[in-house]
Amino acid sequence: MQPPATLDYPRIKVLFVGDATVGKSCLIKRFCEGRFVNKYIPTIGIDYGVKKIDINPKKYTDLTHQNNNNNNNNLPLQVRVNFWDVAGSAECFEIRNEFYAATQGIILVYDVTSRDSFDHLQQWWEELLDYIPLLNNNNNNRRPSGPSATASTAAGKMVDNNNKAAPPVIVLLGNKCDSSNNNAKRAVSEEEGKKWAAAHGGIPYYDVSASEEKNVAESLEYVFYNVLARFFM
Repeated sequence: MQPPATLDYPRIKVLFVGDATVGKSCLIKRFCEGRFVNKYIPTIGIDYGVKKIDINPKKYTDLTHQNNNNNNNNLPLQVRVNFWDVAGSAECFEIRNEFYAATQGIILVYDVTSRDSFDHLQQWWEELLDYIPLLNNNNNNRRPSGPSATASTAAGKMVDNNNKAAPPVIVLLGNKCDSSNNNAKRAVSEEEGKKWAAAHGGIPYYDVSASEEKNVAESLEYVFYNVLARFFM
């Protein structure tokens, strides 16, 4: 049986993680809808969005995935991204840990005006190590590989059926780098963010602003392109 036309594209699963109020939902809305919502509306448990992305093969020339030795022209020209925005509060831990399986991209976010959100990155990193198989080299993950909590949906099945064993692509975003947040308001410098990212697997780091659209598309597209190269080639 052929899938519905709306599912006739590769699907990738991307999770946004980080403390509450760092702007995860705002980043998704900025990218998917081209708008910024200034009013804070807390995510309760899990929020979900999907967007079809048109791929420009020329951008693949800058891929950093070292194991990609194939021709970039073999990559899909369109992909549907399943965005999962997981609540950052401790009370929602038992909900979000069910969504880590089959994740192919991780957007780890903190607020550059909040030292606490930066200090809590280590806790998020340890949670990722605990619940995402293949992210590190040990076999002590609490949750084994297998179907995710979304596997019963049509889109979830398309993600889960990609059995290629590979760790997710991860980036670190320092959000709220708005022009109004000058150095006096900024609690965490760009250099600190880059240093943390380098110390945790050498993951890429971006200063971003959901309100001003700074580096939002660039950072997310980095993840999409590298996920395609890692899981679909």
